[in-house]
Order: sequence, then C-alpha cells, then structure tokens
Amino acid sequence: LGTLAERLGECASLTYLDVSCNRFGPEGARRLAVVLGGCTALKCLDLGNNQLGSDGAGRLAGALKDCRTLAGLNLRCNMLGNEGARKLALVLGQCSTLAVLGLSQNQIGDAGAEKLASVLAGCASLTYLDLTCNAFGDSGAEMVAAGLRACTTQVLVDLRARERLLAAVVPIQVGGHRIWR
Repeated sequence: LGTLAERLGECASLTYLDVSCNRFGPEGARRLAVVLGGCTALKCLDLGNNQLGSDGAGRLAGALKDCRTLAGLNLRCNMLGNEGARKLALVLGQCSTLAVLGLSQNQIGDAGAEKLASVLAGCASLTYLDLTCNAFGDSGAEMVAAGLRACTTQVLVDLRARERLLAAVVPIQVGGHRIWR
C-alpha cells in the first residue's frame, strides 16, 4: 500500500478508489489517510475487509472530513467495534455528500450504535445505511431508529441477519419523507 498511497497524492481527479480485501490494517489506514485529503474529487471509497480496527478508523476519520465530494463509503468487515464507530461518528456529520455508508460486519454493539445514531441527522444526503451482522441488540436498533427519525432524506437501513429487529423497523411517512422506526 505504501507505493500506491504515495501515488494517490498525485491523483487529484480520482473519483473511485477500491482497495478492499487487502488487509493492510491500521498502519495502511495511516498511510492512506495522509493522501486522501488531496483526492478532492473522490466520490466512492471502498475499504472493506482491511482489518482496520478502531485505530485505523480513527486515522481515516480525520481524512474523511476533507473528502467533500464523497458519496459512498464502504467499511464492511473491518473489526471497528464500538470505539471505531465512535471515531467515525465524530466526522460523519460533516460528510454532507455521503449517500451510502456500509458498516456491516464490524462488531458494533449498542454503544457504537448510539454514537452513530447521534450523527445521522447531520448526514443530509444519506440514503442507504448497511448495519448488517453487527453486535447491537434491541437497544442499539432503537437508538439508530431514533437517529433516523431526524434525517431529512429517505434512508434505507439494512439489518439483515437481525430478524428479531427487522420486525420493529417499519417505514413511516413524516413530512413527505420515509423514515424507519
């Protein structure tokens, strides 16, 4: 990833970057974060399955706030946990163009769901949130639902593998917008 990260700094017009399934961990996230701010046209970033952990999430979080055109972010299968979700939540509200957020299979529990829920209203363009196969229960699902009620866009939330929770997530219309509760 080192050589690639160095070259990315020269790609100001880059719009799509898929470095998924490389398992570069927190150190790779650090290297990538250094150059992401220079990718001012980046619209889609796929970092799935890279073993980032909460440290990697923290390193990337700072860079994400500089990605003003980012519409899609996939962080599936990265062992983020509650702490990684908290670190991401600190900047997600500033990502005003983010429409698709993939956080499946990240061991996010109730505490992490609470942090994410607290910033959902600030994600003005969010239309799809993937939270499948995480560790939160009814309490976390309720917090996410409450956060979604404050969204101004229609948001599709994916909670597959959580059959018990799916029964409680029902679309409703509020002010012409469909939200999930």
